[in-house]
Amino acid sequence: IPAASEAGFHVRAQVRSASKPEAKALEALPNVTLIEGSIEENSFVSTLFKDADYAWINTTFHQGDETAIGKALALAARDAGVKHYVYSSLPDHSRISNGKWKHPAWAPRYAVEEFIRSLENLPATFVYMGGYMENHNDSFFVQVKRQEDGSILYSSPIDRHAKIASVDVERDLGPAIVAIFRQGAEKWHQKRVPLAFENVSMDELVKGFSEATGTKVVYEQVSKELDPTDFRDIIYGVTNDDVYYDFDCKVPDEARELNPNWHSLEDFAVNRWKKPEA
Repeated sequence: IPAASEAGFHVRAQVRSASKPEAKALEALPNVTLIEGSIEENSFVSTLFKDADYAWINTTFHQGDETAIGKALALAARDAGVKHYVYSSLPDHSRISNGKWKHPAWAPRYAVEEFIRSLENLPATFVYMGGYMENHNDSFFVQVKRQEDGSILYSSPIDRHAKIASVDVERDLGPAIVAIFRQGAEKWHQKRVPLAFENVSMDELVKGFSEATGTKVVYEQVSKELDPTDFRDIIYGVTNDDVYYDFDCKVPDEARELNPNWHSLEDFAVNRWKKPEA
């Protein structure tokens, strides 16, 4: 939203509550209007895209039945005459691995993508984001602990040599989406776009973090069995390019072409973990 506002677009942003601080911050941006309502309600969705030329859609499984929501949004956008619909999709691991692996939280996105592809009169593009850099800061993805000696212990079940495709969502996603809109639906219709600006192993990552911040960062690969969730399926998806990006693409070149001013993992680490000045 900030990137679209800065680029001069008139933005209508759907929010659940316009009274929250995050929503108020968006409303303060130039050319931004908030639309308060739930995308689980068909009556709200039916009017959501009125007079809109472009749409960026990124749903989550926390919002309810993601497949039903995704289909309803696409139909409403088509009926409103949206000229370019950009949808945040994800791979269906079960389909790719012939049932060996699954990630139920991601599969609905792929099902919605297939539905959108079947619609006529809805020019659409499908963005596949890499792992959020924001997850490199104590999350289900990793555990980050500062040690008594000032160093940082970085723990995860991810194989230390596996390549991780990553994107700084807060700073780099918006400009890339704006670039897709500006380049047009004629160029991007029915195409998949890998939005990942880095592709490094865990060993390379902590080395870069250490050099960038001046703080020693050590990687510890822990057993997948220590995680109470079905972490192995998530790992299967985010650490294997042939699975996460199961289509012909160039990572990270395509994303960097869309947003040449992308931010590195080292830059992200400096913002999060910079060693205090003495």
